[in-house]
Amino acid sequence: MDDKRILHGPPIPNEVEIGTGNTPVSELILKYAENNLDSLYMIDASSGKKLNIRTAIEESKKLAAALMSLGCKPGHRVGIICENRNEYFIIFLATLLTGATVILYSHLYNQSELEHTLSITKPFLVFVNNKTSEELDKVKHKCRSYKHVVHLDATVTNAAFLNYENLVKNGQSRLSNLVQPKIEADQTALILFSSGSTGLPKAVMLSNKHLLYLTNCYRYSHIVGNLPSIVTLLVLPFFHSYGFMILLSSFINGQTIISLKKFEKQMFLSAIQRYKVNSLPVVPSLMSFLANDPLVDKYDLSSVKNIICAAAPLSVSLEGSVKSKLKLEKILKGYTMTEMMSTCNNQSCEDKPGSIGRLFYGMSAKVVDSETGQILGANQVGELCFRGIFMMKGYYDDEQGTRELIDEDGWLHSGDVGYYDKDGNLFLVDRVKDIMKYKGFQVAPAELESHLLKHEAVADAAVVGIPDEEAGEVPKAYVVKRKEVTEKELLDYVADNVAPYKKLRGGVTFVHQIPRNASGKILRRILRTRVDSKL
Repeated sequence: MDDKRILHGPPIPNEVEIGTGNTPVSELILKYAENNLDSLYMIDASSGKKLNIRTAIEESKKLAAALMSLGCKPGHRVGIICENRNEYFIIFLATLLTGATVILYSHLYNQSELEHTLSITKPFLVFVNNKTSEELDKVKHKCRSYKHVVHLDATVTNAAFLNYENLVKNGQSRLSNLVQPKIEADQTALILFSSGSTGLPKAVMLSNKHLLYLTNCYRYSHIVGNLPSIVTLLVLPFFHSYGFMILLSSFINGQTIISLKKFEKQMFLSAIQRYKVNSLPVVPSLMSFLANDPLVDKYDLSSVKNIICAAAPLSVSLEGSVKSKLKLEKILKGYTMTEMMSTCNNQSCEDKPGSIGRLFYGMSAKVVDSETGQILGANQVGELCFRGIFMMKGYYDDEQGTRELIDEDGWLHSGDVGYYDKDGNLFLVDRVKDIMKYKGFQVAPAELESHLLKHEAVADAAVVGIPDEEAGEVPKAYVVKRKEVTEKELLDYVADNVAPYKKLRGGVTFVHQIPRNASGKILRRILRTRVDSKL
């Protein structure tokens, strides 16, 4: 009876099958890219600098040869800490060619966050730019596992850094020594970071086998659309699983990315108009901008034919507003986690309002009662659980965290509440887990609470997400005073200790006590129902 209540995606197509999984994913990426050598891969919207597929491949091979000459090999980890730029995918591919593991760090990390993530993963070598090199310098005395730092900005002459351009040039003479090392299916190829439920970033390991499936999937399904010529505007951070997904898919399919380092209204809109962008991967906050900002009406966005929205729940009303405004038949929606990069979308099924689509091939899902563990049926609301080919290998150096997320039967417990209908369409209702989504970025209440509790004037604290039309959610704090302190003092204190997207934009409310259950767990649902009210 229970088995009938488990949803299954379609069988894995022959085009997506990977055999033993021992083929290096770099080999597969190059195989697909060879079909589009003269295609324009990326244009930096700020500088106008262009990169085609052929140049990217040539440069990645030279860089790989140079990295090998520095001792980079399987078992090593190579980190990228920089904003969106043309060299990003080149570094990713070059590292894979050496057999080492790629780590994508957030360039938005502050000092403590960078120190934490570097300490976990211990890279052999890191790539930085002007801004992130300064942050790296602040933490080098505490986490100096790396042997080399490569600076991406050509103007830097500091002897402490290797220059990227010089490194690539030096690799030219070493190309004859470039031999792809043997790769095992379960070997870790890529590490991304997820906030997890504890508030500290967790290092998510994706194996070579996992990336082989993703690469074939993206080649086969055309996730950014199947128009004759795809031009995608990408403002999502490349280090984010969503942004990385677009980077990989565009490269293997010979599609063009217009890249932005950060979201600026006029730059975003003018890039769409200038480059005739037809594909837009966005998060709900960008959907809100497209639907409601009067500046949008001053630009020609008629080239846009595909919008992909993920990273946070999208309301039915906001979806309808954008579809109507841009005259779109359908908005592609999906559900992913860093720990499970491809789960479901509505690309090839009926577009039901509010649905996040149906399962990908090779994936299974069930809905369980979060208290009893009982498997629920159609239209019954419970926790969404998933299992299949796109799940992570585990958290790096964190077996306990992995066991807490994935049970002994291999089911990943998402912490999200949802249901499915009789046709197998999945719906996301709410999040059980406490992670907030601010403009697609994960914000963990526990992390913000830990900072507040370090303040001498704070006796107790709790943080919840409150709805925000533009951002999705913003963090709001409830604080019990130990001694006199102002809201502004606490807002400034937190802002000084976290990345910009984690600021307490919902404000601070002072209360007499924080509601907790018998075991001491914060009862956030009570706080959410009494927003801006004194307890």
